[in-house]
Amino acid sequence: MKHILTCLLILLPLSARADFDRDRRLETERFIIALNACAEDKEVECAAQFFESCGERQNWTTVGMQICSAAQHAHWQSEMELVWRQIDRRSGGKFREHMLGAQKTWNAWRDARCHAYNFFEGSMFRPVATDCWAETTFDRLQDLRTILDAGPLATEPVLMDLDCDSVADEVMSLPAENNQISIIYYPGTRDERMLAVQIPVADNRQDALCSPWPELKKVVTDGEKCPALRIDDGLCDAMYLSRDTTANQWRIDRN
Repeated sequence: MKHILTCLLILLPLSARADFDRDRRLETERFIIALNACAEDKEVECAAQFFESCGERQNWTTVGMQICSAAQHAHWQSEMELVWRQIDRRSGGKFREHMLGAQKTWNAWRDARCHAYNFFEGSMFRPVATDCWAETTFDRLQDLRTILDAGPLATEPVLMDLDCDSVADEVMSLPAENNQISIIYYPGTRDERMLAVQIPVADNRQDALCSPWPELKKVVTDGEKCPALRIDDGLCDAMYLSRDTTANQWRIDRN
């Protein structure tokens, strides 16, 4: 985001950059307010209405239209990064590798596509370039929303102190790969992904689950220092994962 705004501001006189950034932040706040009052399936229409009102406030100058598009881009970029973070945290294996590569490729493609307008003659192509970044980022946001809603992602996180260090963790189950699921967690507020255990999926093994889609739930047992994670696929007996702090290892019990 900072890199893109820098590219846009280079095209403006030094004396105008501070004013541009101030007005862009103000219009971004107005854009967010407008979207919050907008129906979820009317984002495109509301964005167009905002651009009209923003353009009028900016007297439809070339720089003013840049400010309006930059405000939209700032919001779509922020929203896209939020959705992307959820996908990254909840994806695993080959799908996660693919998504990391795809996002890197998309970033390079967007920048190359939209930066091309900066070579055109005439000041009117400046807002065209800015609008390109806004529009392309919104399209990618829509793609990522679909992936977050229906993609092969981990279960919704369960908030619990899985590693028994008195700090709540985000715990989830990744989709099965190679006939086993992975129970992962993010310790506390850190973004570092930790693997707790991998559990086979097979209906003829006592140490396995019968389905790759278990439900996770925090359970607290009397006399136990730490909570346990109940892993229930609805077919086999549930498993219980907990941290043995004395032996410093994970423990899985059944029933």
